[in-house]
Amino acid sequence: MFVILETTKLGGTLTGKNDLANGLAWFLFSFAIFNTYMLLWSSRVNQAVFAVFLTLEITEILLAIGFWTAAHRGVAPTGAEVGWIRAGGWAGIVTAAVAWYASAALVLAAMNKGRAIVPVGRALWTGDRVSFGQRRRLGQAHPAR
Repeated sequence: MFVILETTKLGGTLTGKNDLANGLAWFLFSFAIFNTYMLLWSSRVNQAVFAVFLTLEITEILLAIGFWTAAHRGVAPTGAEVGWIRAGGWAGIVTAAVAWYASAALVLAAMNKGRAIVPVGRALWTGDRVSFGQRRRLGQAHPAR
């Protein structure tokens, strides 16, 4: 007895013509929201990690705009002549290069007992002061008197 398996394309169960492009746009937009607060928090790590999240944010926004544009034009995202998608693709390549640099720098520093071999830059924001009316440095148990 043979079993015949039916193959379907990605998004084959979607009913509308533009559902795939619209769904991809919302998916990328939701990741851009997550990436926004990761971008802000990464400003306390170093400039290399901040650059990864900055380029990723740009990539996600460009691609989301591109997929929404494709959905509203009624064209398939794979064959769309949408400049936003192409720009998002190039931004994604830049993101990959920045992420490779940052990850290599952090792994090399870990292998070198925390000393940087490849420069990663200082944190953009150190958070030395808490802005809720407290005038003490973070990490101190009690304020200096």
